Amino acid sequence: SPPARSASSDPSDIIKFLMATVSEEYAIAVNDGVVTDPGEYQDAYGFTEVAKGYAKQLDEEIQAEVKLALETLAAVWVGAPIPPENPVLPDVVDRRVAAVIAALD
Repeated sequence: SPPARSASSDPSDIIKFLMATVSEEYAIAVNDGVVTDPGEYQDAYGFTEVAKGYAKQLDEEIQAEVKLALETLAAVWVGAPIPPENPVLPDVVDRRVAAVIAALD
């Protein structure tokens, strides 16, 4: 089901759900330094973009930090949505996802 239909309507919870999905999809997409599943690669990018929309609904105190963390994450997808020859490794994505989640708490 679409992420927006998750149990909570709290933008912070939705972003956390999206970030978990980004990590999962990216790990499926990139294997041994190559994009082996372009669909999952593009999905991970799409969920990052959706999260940016939800970030606009966050409390002002955390909004700037979360938006910056999401921009840093989105920078992974150089030339998105076209998969690059040398994609960022999944552990880098995981660290950037963790930074987004940390900014929410």
